[in-house]
Amino acid sequence: MSTPVVKQFSADRAPVRARSAPPLLFSISRWMIDRDIRGGWRLWNFLKSSRQLDVVVRYGFDGPEGETPLYMPLFREESSMSKEEIIEYPKEMLECVMDHITRLALPYDFIDCGADSGIVTVAFMCAAARPQSIVAFEPNAQAFSYLERSLKEWSVPTTVLNKAVGETTSRAKLVAASDKDSAHACFIEYDPTGSIEVERLDSLTPHPGHTVVLKLDVEGAEHAALRGAENLLRNASAFVVIFEAHPRTSERSGIDPAETIRFINSIAPVDVEIALHRHIRVDMERPFFEQLAGVENKICDIVCASKSQNG
Repeated sequence: MSTPVVKQFSADRAPVRARSAPPLLFSISRWMIDRDIRGGWRLWNFLKSSRQLDVVVRYGFDGPEGETPLYMPLFREESSMSKEEIIEYPKEMLECVMDHITRLALPYDFIDCGADSGIVTVAFMCAAARPQSIVAFEPNAQAFSYLERSLKEWSVPTTVLNKAVGETTSRAKLVAASDKDSAHACFIEYDPTGSIEVERLDSLTPHPGHTVVLKLDVEGAEHAALRGAENLLRNASAFVVIFEAHPRTSERSGIDPAETIRFINSIAPVDVEIALHRHIRVDMERPFFEQLAGVENKICDIVCASKSQNG
């Protein structure tokens, strides 16, 4: 196994002032990329290398209670997206979660772990049922700066933390399996001298009568994060947990997603769905990826939602 590469994301090339619209050539490149038109990525890479993407765009998203802004630095590949791409990105997962929110019939609070620049968080803000409060964790200092800038302008109570989440309160460093991996592929490695603070989600107190919606995008640390969130979920009136299943991160961590599902189910009985494949009945006693036979892309969002009290 190769030695993980420590990643630093402190450099920031973008100006403080944000544009109201992206550069035209950027929009063309993303339009081409979205349609798999040859040359789209070449155009995007040219714009990046010539520093024409050293800009921040302030996108505005319409919701039931007005506009919600999202600041996106286009020079970061992870957040170099058109407004249309941002809307589409979490669409199936959001629809799945909203069905459970409707079924549970409670107000909810959203906790986003691994929020990056806020693409998923803004989707919940603009959903028909928006959260009563938001807590967002992001260990990457660069992404955090834009996440914090966005959430300061949102119309619900928000808390933004430049931290990772885990089983214990500790310190860590942000690493990648390869120096070619993007920020989205980075994961934490515990290190007492690390620059990143790790917090247990049990430090949060659920609001009485609310559902806790917990989204985990933590690159293989989902099980540890949930062990650190057991009391939070146990004390909530109901909960919905969203986490990503990825063959590569599962292999690296040695934890099958089915094991994580079983742990969540031990806190309280849950209904389990795969957001992109809701027709597949998940058996938590079987290896997870074996259940995706015939599915080409096995990277998927798993949604575990509290069963109704009478269900």
